[in-house]
Amino acid sequence: MNTPSIRSTIDSIAAKFPGYGGYAAAEKRRDQDRELRSLLAQRLGECKADLLKRMKLLKDQNRFDILQIADRLNGELDLAQQKTLAAYEGYSGWFADRVVDEKKLGDIVDLDESLISVVDQIRQTLPQNLDDIFEINSVGELIELYIQRFEGRRQLLHLR
Repeated sequence: MNTPSIRSTIDSIAAKFPGYGGYAAAEKRRDQDRELRSLLAQRLGECKADLLKRMKLLKDQNRFDILQIADRLNGELDLAQQKTLAAYEGYSGWFADRVVDEKKLGDIVDLDESLISVVDQIRQTLPQNLDDIFEINSVGELIELYIQRFEGRRQLLHLR
């Protein structure tokens, strides 16, 4: 049984009912928004895991001066990940007291997609050797950029 083709057939039949097409499009955007935020949080978690491996090496080498800086980065990554996981979803359900229109939801999806590139930059910039203070600072700046852009999501949703 080919489930995607059955789903496609059901969707094409249901789309003939008034109002269903808009509902289905909004649901698709909602799903995309949720999946993108999940991917962002997962990738931030991978960055944290990489950083923690390097921090363990610093601890083993008694490099507490650099370990303190790396710990700050770890906290910033954790904050970025938690903000991503706890973000208000860029949509509203049938009985919600406020509605997010489809265009705005599309803008949110575009913003989330741009955040993926920032997370990829964080991962690529994370230095193999944490002795490089310049690279550590570059990672910190990228994390700040991620958080600033993510705050743009709240502005799109008009949250305070």
